[in-house]
Amino acid sequence: MSSAFIYAISSSLRAITTIINKSFNNGTPTLARSARHASYMGVSSTNELIELIPSDYRSILTTPLHALVSLVIKLAGVWTMLATYWCHQVDGTFPLNIRSTAPIVQLTSEFAGTNEAHAAQRALDTTLMEFQQSSLKAMVKAKEDEEHSLVSELSLTTLWTKFQGLVALHAPSMLAIHQLPILEKCEGAQQITSWEANPTAITTHDTVMEDCRIWALCVVSISEYAQKHKVLKFKKKYDLATMARTAASDIKMGDPDSRTVPSASLVKKLVDKAVTAALKSAIPDACKRVAPKGKGKGGADKKGKGKRNLIGQAKVGPAHSSPCKANLVLEKLHKSNCQAPGCLPQVCPLAIQKASISQFAQI
Repeated sequence: MSSAFIYAISSSLRAITTIINKSFNNGTPTLARSARHASYMGVSSTNELIELIPSDYRSILTTPLHALVSLVIKLAGVWTMLATYWCHQVDGTFPLNIRSTAPIVQLTSEFAGTNEAHAAQRALDTTLMEFQQSSLKAMVKAKEDEEHSLVSELSLTTLWTKFQGLVALHAPSMLAIHQLPILEKCEGAQQITSWEANPTAITTHDTVMEDCRIWALCVVSISEYAQKHKVLKFKKKYDLATMARTAASDIKMGDPDSRTVPSASLVKKLVDKAVTAALKSAIPDACKRVAPKGKGKGGADKKGKGKRNLIGQAKVGPAHSSPCKANLVLEKLHKSNCQAPGCLPQVCPLAIQKASISQFAQI
């Protein structure tokens, strides 16, 4: 970039900044400020708001603004937990982390039924109750202190001081980058003799210093609305489910703090299942029906093996069954080989059926 070009545009830039300064002195800054604030109020997310920040200061403010979102989410969690603790105090119950039973002291049978033993057990119960109440009170106090700390970090004074400090640390480097040269003629040539502050950069710096608190408050407002909307949506769903269970005549069982509540239909299914299992176990083995054997090669093989086993059991010898048992087995074989109505016998071949008495006499 030549020195002549720099000299030419420097006068134009000074003229533009002079017009801007005159318009600001004539009351225009109020309108410009209102227009900026209106644009900030129209955003619906943190990222949209960050896009409206001047690029020179956007990089140093993006991370702190996102940190504000995380801080608001933590504060919403503290409010939810604190409301839960207050409900426990009103209802006379305790959270799960401090809910327990009094310890039981092992006593002898001679002393267990006396008044002194009952008084000792009541003392244990009273001590546990006092401990739980004091613990719940201390937990509420801790959450209230945490809430006050987070609220103070999100207060207007704290945010303004924090963000103005960030802008003030970053401003000198930005003002130095945007300085304008002052040119003078020296020996027939244009030379840069010095640098002057850019009025536009100064105006941008002043605007950022003024609006940084507005950006922080907008981020806090957007994040709080998002958290409240999430809680309200969850509450509506839970209330709708409760109304549905009530309309269906469902019952509530188990822990009062539990979100999962078994319905009457689920209890009925469990009871039916338990009754069915009990009936199956009560039926004797003699009454149980045996599933029919499959037909085919596998079924035929099993049937043949069964007959061979019966024949083996019918053999009489030192290593086999007794004669009485052999008679019972042969009777079973006879019944299994009986001729069915309308069918040919399977034991005797057809040739023996056609033989006559004379043939046997000749033999």
